[in-house]
Amino acid sequence: MRRAAASPSVPGRLNSAALAFSAATWLFAEPLYGRIVGQGVWVLLPLILVVQMIPALGFFVVDRTLARYDRPGRWLRAYRTMLMAAALMSLLRLIHLRHWPGMAEVSGAFTYGLILATAAACVGAGVLGYRFVQWSFIFLAPLLIFSTGQFVHENAARDAQARQARTAADAARPTTAPGPVFVIIFDELTRDVLVKNGEVDGARFPNFKALAARGAWFTDATSNYWLTCLSVPSLLTGRAVSLDAGGCAAGSDAMDDASLFGVLARRFRVSIYEEYLNNCLSPAFTCYGVSYLAARYPHVALINHLVPLAERPGLLSRAASGSRYHAYTLPLFRTFLNSIRRDDAAGRAYYYHALLPHFPYQFNADGTPHGSPYRSFTADGKTDALTWKNYEQQTMFVDRLLGNFLDRLRRERLLQRATIIVTSDHGPGNLEDVRDGRHPEELSPAAARVPLLIAGPGVRPQVVNVDYQHVDFLATVADVLGVGPPAGTQGVSAFAADRPVRPKVFFWRGGRYLFDRATGALRLSESDPAHHLWQLWGAR
Repeated sequence: MRRAAASPSVPGRLNSAALAFSAATWLFAEPLYGRIVGQGVWVLLPLILVVQMIPALGFFVVDRTLARYDRPGRWLRAYRTMLMAAALMSLLRLIHLRHWPGMAEVSGAFTYGLILATAAACVGAGVLGYRFVQWSFIFLAPLLIFSTGQFVHENAARDAQARQARTAADAARPTTAPGPVFVIIFDELTRDVLVKNGEVDGARFPNFKALAARGAWFTDATSNYWLTCLSVPSLLTGRAVSLDAGGCAAGSDAMDDASLFGVLARRFRVSIYEEYLNNCLSPAFTCYGVSYLAARYPHVALINHLVPLAERPGLLSRAASGSRYHAYTLPLFRTFLNSIRRDDAAGRAYYYHALLPHFPYQFNADGTPHGSPYRSFTADGKTDALTWKNYEQQTMFVDRLLGNFLDRLRRERLLQRATIIVTSDHGPGNLEDVRDGRHPEELSPAAARVPLLIAGPGVRPQVVNVDYQHVDFLATVADVLGVGPPAGTQGVSAFAADRPVRPKVFFWRGGRYLFDRATGALRLSESDPAHHLWQLWGAR
């Protein structure tokens, strides 16, 4: 076998090429291709060149060089063993993420142990079953080539369908092009951090202050859910989210026509910037989610795939824009800003969900990493006081990004005619914890209190004190835009003259909490909620 591997014959070269292609595919390409849907050919071809063809060529050159000069074959065998072990590790990591995604969150000693055990198993397989693994790589290469071609074909077909759907949707809309609409949702931003002496603190948050001064600032806005995957579907649909399954709401809850996107699509071309979004909600929309980001920032996706740690060494951390939680945050924000152009903004609605100031609280106010260990709340009073200071710094960075957005609107001469709606999905979590199976009797209101600012033509500057809850978001946006809310919407516009009196509800870690209207405290109502919001309020 060594002589055959070292031979410069045509079969030897073909075997080396097949082995190199399979290894490059499983090590670099497949982790990306599995996350990309509906991207055009002119995006995919450079990606395939960079993450599949060039690495395969590099592996082939090293393999043939060793085959030529290493006559005993020891170095060639060692090289192929390490290459196949690395590819198998990447493949196992891919299987792990697809079938046990919850395990992706582990870190620390357990993660290191998991990586070492996997590496040992892969190296062992390469040593003990060297010939079997090697020939498996070689014989599977033609199938992987076919699979790559199928991947390009399916994406090109989806991209063509999406273009046709957008053209048809544009033709069906009114010919008049209203000013642009911007819906911006920050993640884990509590209103409490913005406010000082009852007003937005202009010294620390000048851009939030400026936006509040030119529009409606809501002083009693609260979320209904403590998790993004529950809160955002409720925001977008104007309906309560079922907690029966005990998990997160399905993404399909936000896809139908009776959602915020359906309302916006009646009058606007819709562009969605969402780091959580795997597939575009509708071919009629332009989506900048996981597919877009993985195709255009492959190094970030590969670092997140190959180094599954919450915190990484400095070099990898900088290459991935911080920890895995903020890997795509700044690239997505730059994409969002660069897409705002005066000649294209009329008749367009932009939805942007920013994964900030969500933990880890690692950024200073200027966006540089501070290196402090206090980067998430732990329900420990002493350390959480230091964590809050880092949370404030990261929120000041959010204010800076908001300022960049407002500056972009000024440069494009869009600020005066744009409708801007800014809120948050919920406040920071883990300020308290469930201990011994018991919920705290009172919860920090910061977890539920969120900012809500609405500015634009027809919205007069005002401070609004009505009871607003996130289930009211869809109805409020529809009201501002002058369209009726979809049938089945349970929320009521915050600008409505006749608003119902309802419990102010917040679900947190399996407990239902109600706001005490007299004191503002958030008190435990039921530890294992048997009722949903629609049962408390009555279906509308």
